[in-house]
Amino acid sequence: MKRLLRSAFLLNKFILEEKKEKYKSYHIVFLYKGVILPKFEEINHSMKKIFYDIIQWE
Repeated sequence: MKRLLRSAFLLNKFILEEKKEKYKSYHIVFLYKGVILPKFEEINHSMKKIFYDIIQWE
């Protein structure tokens, strides 16, 4: 799970970096509570949704 989250984060971090101001930083914690390991596509889609939601809050 850790490897899947890290890969999805690295692929999508450009979404946050485009909008980030020079001295602004984000502290994000991802928690997964489940028995079945999800597929990478599901994690990647969720990660993109979370990042776009963070951008909209600003």
